[in-house]
Amino acid sequence: MTTKWFEKYSQKNYSMSKENTGDPEFDLFYELSEFDTPINTDAAWNKVKNQIHPKAKAYQVYWKFAAILVMAFTLGVVVFLQYSSPNELKNLTAKQTVSNYQLPDGSFVALDRKGTISLDEDDFLDNRTLNLKGRAYFDVKKGASFNIKTKYGSVEVIGTSFDVDSRNDELFVQVYSGIVSISNGMKSTKLVKGQSAVLKDNSLQISENKSANAQSWRSGEFQFEDQPLKEIIPLLEDYYNIEIRVSKALLECRVTAEFKKQSLDEVIDTISQILNAKYKKSSNKISVSGKGC
Repeated sequence: MTTKWFEKYSQKNYSMSKENTGDPEFDLFYELSEFDTPINTDAAWNKVKNQIHPKAKAYQVYWKFAAILVMAFTLGVVVFLQYSSPNELKNLTAKQTVSNYQLPDGSFVALDRKGTISLDEDDFLDNRTLNLKGRAYFDVKKGASFNIKTKYGSVEVIGTSFDVDSRNDELFVQVYSGIVSISNGMKSTKLVKGQSAVLKDNSLQISENKSANAQSWRSGEFQFEDQPLKEIIPLLEDYYNIEIRVSKALLECRVTAEFKKQSLDEVIDTISQILNAKYKKSSNKISVSGKGC
Protein backbone atom coordinates (compact mmCIF):
# COMPACT_ATOMS: atom_id res chain seq x y z
CA MET A 1 0.00 0.00 0.00
CA THR A 2 2.89 2.37 0.76
CA THR A 3 4.38 1.60 -2.69
CA LYS A 4 1.15 2.60 -4.42
CA TRP A 5 1.13 5.80 -2.42
CA PHE A 6 4.59 6.79 -3.66
CA GLU A 7 3.69 5.85 -7.21
CA LYS A 8 0.63 8.08 -6.98
CA TYR A 9 2.68 11.21 -6.42
CA SER A 10 5.78 10.29 -8.42
CA GLN A 11 3.83 9.60 -11.62
CA LYS A 12 1.90 12.86 -11.47
CA ASN A 13 3.42 16.14 -12.48
CA TYR A 14 3.27 18.21 -9.31
CA SER A 15 4.75 21.57 -10.19
CA MET A 16 3.32 23.20 -7.08
CA SER A 17 5.67 24.05 -4.30
CA LYS A 18 5.31 22.74 -0.75
CA GLU A 19 3.90 26.04 0.45
CA ASN A 20 0.86 26.15 -1.85
CA THR A 21 -0.27 22.57 -2.43
CA GLY A 22 -2.88 22.35 0.36
CA ASP A 23 -2.52 18.55 0.20
CA PRO A 24 -1.05 17.07 3.43
CA GLU A 25 -0.20 13.79 1.72
CA PHE A 26 1.78 15.57 -1.00
CA ASP A 27 3.49 17.77 1.57
CA LEU A 28 4.83 14.67 3.28
CA PHE A 29 5.89 13.19 -0.09
CA TYR A 30 7.64 16.46 -0.92
CA GLU A 31 9.61 16.35 2.34
CA LEU A 32 10.65 12.78 1.79
CA SER A 33 11.70 13.38 -1.82
CA GLU A 34 14.30 15.95 -0.75
CA PHE A 35 16.47 13.28 0.87
CA ASP A 36 18.95 11.24 -1.11
CA THR A 37 18.90 8.41 1.39
CA PRO A 38 16.52 5.47 0.86
CA ILE A 39 13.04 6.14 2.15
CA ASN A 40 11.43 3.95 4.85
CA THR A 41 8.06 3.60 3.17
CA ASP A 42 6.37 1.82 6.10
CA ALA A 43 7.29 4.57 8.55
CA ALA A 44 6.13 7.19 6.08
CA TRP A 45 2.78 5.49 5.62
CA ASN A 46 2.23 5.22 9.37
CA LYS A 47 2.85 8.93 9.71
CA VAL A 48 0.30 9.68 7.00
CA LYS A 49 -2.23 7.27 8.51
CA ASN A 50 -1.96 8.98 11.89
CA GLN A 51 -2.62 12.33 10.26
CA ILE A 52 -5.59 11.00 8.32
CA HIS A 53 -7.27 9.27 11.31
CA PRO A 54 -6.47 11.33 14.43
CA LYS A 55 -9.97 10.87 15.89
CA ALA A 56 -9.70 7.08 15.98
CA LYS A 57 -7.00 7.22 18.66
CA ALA A 58 -8.99 9.75 20.68
CA TYR A 59 -12.00 7.44 20.76
CA GLN A 60 -9.81 4.51 21.80
CA VAL A 61 -8.45 6.51 24.75
CA TYR A 62 -11.99 7.58 25.70
CA TRP A 63 -13.35 4.03 25.78
CA LYS A 64 -10.38 2.75 27.77
CA PHE A 65 -10.96 5.47 30.36
CA ALA A 66 -14.69 4.69 30.49
CA ALA A 67 -13.95 0.98 30.98
CA ILE A 68 -11.67 1.79 33.93
CA LEU A 69 -14.41 3.90 35.55
CA VAL A 70 -16.99 1.12 35.14
CA MET A 71 -14.63 -1.44 36.69
CA ALA A 72 -13.85 0.86 39.63
CA PHE A 73 -17.56 1.53 40.24
CA THR A 74 -18.43 -2.18 40.10
CA LEU A 75 -15.65 -3.02 42.55
CA GLY A 76 -16.88 -0.31 44.91
CA VAL A 77 -20.43 -1.67 44.86
CA VAL A 78 -19.22 -5.21 45.58
CA VAL A 79 -17.12 -4.04 48.55
CA PHE A 80 -20.00 -1.95 49.91
CA LEU A 81 -22.49 -4.82 49.74
CA GLN A 82 -20.01 -7.21 51.32
CA TYR A 83 -18.98 -5.13 54.30
CA SER A 84 -22.01 -2.93 54.98
CA SER A 85 -25.17 -4.31 56.59
CA PRO A 86 -28.05 -2.84 58.64
CA ASN A 87 -27.63 -2.69 62.39
CA GLU A 88 -28.61 -5.92 64.08
CA LEU A 89 -31.28 -5.95 66.76
CA LYS A 90 -30.49 -7.48 70.13
CA ASN A 91 -33.28 -9.60 71.59
CA LEU A 92 -33.72 -10.08 75.34
CA THR A 93 -35.98 -13.00 76.20
CA ALA A 94 -37.30 -14.47 79.43
CA LYS A 95 -38.46 -18.09 79.18
CA GLN A 96 -39.74 -19.78 82.34
CA THR A 97 -38.72 -17.25 85.00
CA VAL A 98 -38.40 -13.49 85.41
CA SER A 99 -35.07 -12.36 83.93
CA ASN A 100 -33.14 -9.25 84.95
CA TYR A 101 -31.15 -7.20 82.44
CA GLN A 102 -29.10 -4.03 82.44
CA LEU A 103 -29.58 -1.97 79.29
CA PRO A 104 -26.70 -0.18 77.51
CA ASP A 105 -27.61 3.16 79.14
CA GLY A 106 -27.51 1.66 82.66
CA SER A 107 -31.28 1.30 83.03
CA PHE A 108 -32.60 -1.85 84.72
CA VAL A 109 -35.36 -4.11 83.41
CA ALA A 110 -37.04 -7.17 84.90
CA LEU A 111 -38.64 -9.09 82.03
CA ASP A 112 -41.50 -11.44 82.85
CA ARG A 113 -41.43 -15.00 81.51
CA LYS A 114 -42.29 -15.38 77.83
CA GLY A 115 -41.57 -11.67 77.36
CA THR A 116 -39.27 -10.22 74.70
CA ILE A 117 -37.39 -6.93 74.34
CA SER A 118 -35.69 -5.93 71.10
CA LEU A 119 -33.37 -2.95 70.72
CA ASP A 120 -30.67 -1.62 68.41
CA GLU A 121 -27.45 -1.65 70.41
CA ASP A 122 -25.64 0.67 67.99
CA ASP A 123 -28.24 3.45 68.27
CA PHE A 124 -29.73 2.82 71.71
CA LEU A 125 -27.58 5.34 73.57
CA ASP A 126 -28.71 8.02 71.10
CA ASN A 127 -32.46 7.33 70.96
CA ARG A 128 -33.13 5.05 74.00
CA THR A 129 -35.94 3.23 72.18
CA LEU A 130 -36.94 -0.43 72.47
CA ASN A 131 -39.81 -2.76 71.58
CA LEU A 132 -41.60 -4.82 74.23
CA LYS A 133 -43.78 -7.91 74.01
CA GLY A 134 -45.21 -9.09 77.32
CA ARG A 135 -44.67 -7.56 80.76
CA ALA A 136 -41.64 -5.86 82.26
CA TYR A 137 -40.58 -3.61 85.12
CA PHE A 138 -38.30 -0.69 84.23
CA ASP A 139 -36.05 1.43 86.42
CA VAL A 140 -34.90 4.04 83.92
CA LYS A 141 -31.68 5.94 84.43
CA LYS A 142 -32.10 9.70 84.10
CA GLY A 143 -31.11 11.15 80.76
CA ALA A 144 -32.72 11.72 77.38
CA SER A 145 -36.23 10.53 76.61
CA PHE A 146 -36.71 6.76 77.06
CA ASN A 147 -39.27 5.18 74.71
CA ILE A 148 -41.02 1.81 74.90
CA LYS A 149 -43.08 0.65 71.94
CA THR A 150 -45.70 -2.09 72.18
CA LYS A 151 -48.39 -3.42 69.87
CA TYR A 152 -51.06 -1.53 71.81
CA GLY A 153 -49.37 1.79 72.52
CA SER A 154 -46.16 3.53 73.51
CA VAL A 155 -44.62 4.77 76.75
CA GLU A 156 -42.23 7.73 77.14
CA VAL A 157 -40.29 8.65 80.28
CA ILE A 158 -37.21 10.58 81.41
CA GLY A 159 -36.10 8.85 84.60
CA THR A 160 -38.56 6.76 86.58
CA SER A 161 -39.64 3.25 87.61
CA PHE A 162 -42.79 1.56 86.34
CA ASP A 163 -44.42 -1.60 85.00
CA VAL A 164 -45.50 -2.07 81.38
CA ASP A 165 -47.79 -4.94 80.42
CA SER A 166 -48.76 -5.43 76.77
CA ARG A 167 -50.55 -8.75 77.25
CA ASN A 168 -54.32 -9.27 77.04
CA ASP A 169 -54.76 -7.03 73.95
CA GLU A 170 -54.20 -3.83 75.94
CA LEU A 171 -51.50 -1.60 77.41
CA PHE A 172 -51.26 -1.50 81.20
CA VAL A 173 -48.82 0.89 82.91
CA GLN A 174 -48.18 1.27 86.63
CA VAL A 175 -45.90 4.03 87.92
CA TYR A 176 -43.74 3.76 91.06
CA SER A 177 -41.72 6.96 90.64
CA GLY A 178 -41.44 9.90 88.24
CA ILE A 179 -43.79 10.79 85.38
CA VAL A 180 -44.78 8.51 82.50
CA SER A 181 -46.52 9.44 79.23
CA ILE A 182 -48.57 6.81 77.40
CA SER A 183 -50.27 6.97 74.02
CA ASN A 184 -51.77 4.79 71.29
CA GLY A 185 -52.57 7.45 68.69
CA MET A 186 -56.18 7.80 69.84
CA LYS A 187 -55.74 8.42 73.56
CA SER A 188 -52.84 9.76 75.60
CA THR A 189 -52.17 10.80 79.19
CA LYS A 190 -49.47 11.35 81.80
CA LEU A 191 -49.21 9.26 84.95
CA VAL A 192 -47.44 10.09 88.21
CA LYS A 193 -46.24 7.99 91.12
CA GLY A 194 -49.00 5.78 92.50
CA GLN A 195 -51.13 5.85 89.35
CA SER A 196 -51.88 3.12 86.83
CA ALA A 197 -53.73 3.11 83.53
CA VAL A 198 -55.27 0.68 81.07
CA LEU A 199 -55.21 1.81 77.44
CA LYS A 200 -57.20 -0.16 74.88
CA ASP A 201 -58.30 1.22 71.51
CA ASN A 202 -60.37 4.33 72.30
CA SER A 203 -60.71 3.53 76.01
CA LEU A 204 -58.47 4.92 78.77
CA GLN A 205 -58.94 4.08 82.45
CA ILE A 206 -56.79 5.68 85.15
CA SER A 207 -56.78 4.52 88.77
CA GLU A 208 -54.82 4.95 91.99
CA ASN A 209 -52.56 2.02 92.76
CA LYS A 210 -53.01 1.04 96.40
CA SER A 211 -52.13 -2.63 96.15
CA ALA A 212 -49.26 -3.88 98.29
CA ASN A 213 -48.69 -6.66 95.77
CA ALA A 214 -48.17 -4.59 92.63
CA GLN A 215 -44.66 -5.96 92.13
CA SER A 216 -45.24 -9.47 93.47
CA TRP A 217 -45.07 -10.92 89.94
CA ARG A 218 -41.30 -10.33 89.95
CA SER A 219 -40.42 -10.13 93.66
CA GLY A 220 -42.28 -13.19 94.94
CA GLU A 221 -43.33 -11.23 98.03
CA PHE A 222 -47.02 -11.12 99.02
CA GLN A 223 -48.90 -9.21 101.72
CA PHE A 224 -52.54 -10.14 102.19
CA GLU A 225 -54.53 -8.15 104.72
CA ASP A 226 -58.09 -9.44 105.13
CA GLN A 227 -58.18 -10.07 101.38
CA PRO A 228 -60.74 -12.36 99.68
CA LEU A 229 -59.32 -15.56 98.23
CA LYS A 230 -60.70 -14.75 94.76
CA GLU A 231 -58.25 -11.79 94.61
CA ILE A 232 -55.31 -13.80 95.95
CA ILE A 233 -55.50 -16.74 93.54
CA PRO A 234 -54.71 -14.74 90.33
CA LEU A 235 -51.58 -13.30 91.97
CA LEU A 236 -50.33 -16.76 92.94
CA GLU A 237 -51.11 -18.18 89.49
CA ASP A 238 -49.21 -15.32 87.89
CA TYR A 239 -46.04 -15.71 89.95
CA TYR A 240 -45.88 -19.51 90.21
CA ASN A 241 -47.13 -20.08 86.66
CA ILE A 242 -49.68 -22.72 87.60
CA GLU A 243 -53.46 -23.12 87.47
CA ILE A 244 -55.24 -23.03 90.85
CA ARG A 245 -58.86 -24.14 91.09
CA VAL A 246 -60.87 -23.21 94.19
CA SER A 247 -64.32 -24.41 95.17
CA LYS A 248 -66.98 -21.71 94.97
CA ALA A 249 -67.62 -21.87 98.71
CA LEU A 250 -64.10 -20.57 99.43
CA LEU A 251 -63.89 -17.64 97.00
CA GLU A 252 -65.21 -15.02 99.41
CA CYS A 253 -63.24 -16.25 102.40
CA ARG A 254 -60.68 -13.70 103.59
CA VAL A 255 -57.02 -14.30 104.27
CA THR A 256 -54.40 -12.39 106.26
CA ALA A 257 -50.87 -13.65 105.60
CA GLU A 258 -47.43 -12.65 104.37
CA PHE A 259 -45.11 -14.63 102.12
CA LYS A 260 -41.57 -13.84 101.01
CA LYS A 261 -40.27 -15.98 98.17
CA GLN A 262 -41.64 -19.14 99.71
CA SER A 263 -42.36 -22.29 97.74
CA LEU A 264 -45.81 -22.83 96.26
CA ASP A 265 -46.37 -25.81 98.56
CA GLU A 266 -45.71 -23.65 101.63
CA VAL A 267 -48.06 -20.91 100.44
CA ILE A 268 -50.96 -23.24 99.55
CA ASP A 269 -50.51 -25.25 102.73
CA THR A 270 -50.66 -22.09 104.88
CA ILE A 271 -53.78 -20.76 103.13
CA SER A 272 -55.48 -24.16 103.39
CA GLN A 273 -54.86 -24.24 107.15
CA ILE A 274 -56.27 -20.72 107.55
CA LEU A 275 -59.46 -21.68 105.68
CA ASN A 276 -59.67 -25.23 107.04
CA ALA A 277 -59.51 -26.49 103.46
CA LYS A 278 -57.81 -29.32 101.59
CA TYR A 279 -55.80 -29.26 98.37
CA LYS A 280 -54.48 -31.63 95.73
CA LYS A 281 -51.52 -30.91 93.49
CA SER A 282 -50.67 -32.34 90.08
CA SER A 283 -47.87 -31.41 87.71
CA ASN A 284 -49.51 -28.21 86.46
CA LYS A 285 -52.64 -27.71 88.55
CA ILE A 286 -53.75 -27.32 92.17
CA SER A 287 -57.29 -27.89 93.43
CA VAL A 288 -58.43 -26.38 96.74
CA SER A 289 -61.72 -27.46 98.29
CA GLY A 290 -63.58 -26.81 101.55
CA LYS A 291 -66.92 -26.07 103.18
CA GLY A 292 -66.40 -22.32 103.17
CA CYS A 293 -66.07 -19.72 105.87
